[in-house]
Amino acid sequence: MRRGALLGSVGYSLVLIVTVSVAYSPLFWVALFTVQVGPWVWWALLGGGIVGATLGVTVVRYGLLSPVLVVAAAYVVTVYRMWETLTSPRLFLPGTPLDLYAVGWPVLLGVALGCGLVERHVRSIGRTGRSSNGK
Repeated sequence: MRRGALLGSVGYSLVLIVTVSVAYSPLFWVALFTVQVGPWVWWALLGGGIVGATLGVTVVRYGLLSPVLVVAAAYVVTVYRMWETLTSPRLFLPGTPLDLYAVGWPVLLGVALGCGLVERHVRSIGRTGRSSNGK
């Protein structure tokens, strides 16, 4: 379980770092140490570690796939919307889809865990239904 949490945490954090680095180029590394943006970037990295560790535990310990699918779907939509923002002729403002995704990780974690609980409940109903029918 610890290995799953560690791999999930490191893996998801690296995905966020690479994505933000590609989207904002060298500005990401400078932003880590600025007063205006730095705390938000550190908050996003902390969230990446927490969400990744949670996903690792849900897969390794409980065998749940819905939390990973929720986070992956949100990531794909965010990256697509960010690409639209970067290729748009409009003015580039703070509050881009990637910013909201990275900073709003508690909401994403809550939705992913909620879906995981539903999946776990549905699986438990399926197991008890099969065992009572199999008698």
